[in-house]
Amino acid sequence: MKGKIIENSSSEALIIFEDCTLCLLPLNKASSFKKSGDNINVYSSNCSSISKQRLLDFY
Repeated sequence: MKGKIIENSSSEALIIFEDCTLCLLPLNKASSFKKSGDNINVYSSNCSSISKQRLLDFY
């Protein structure tokens, strides 16, 4: 799944996906160099459905 990092710390990133869902994803050391605004590819198994929330739920 393709997404964009909208916020990140040294241990996790908040990602928005093309289908307008959000996910808080733990980052491993290999991907911790990514910054806000970077595109990222995520395997759906890395992001549990419980941690995803549709952006529309906030409005």
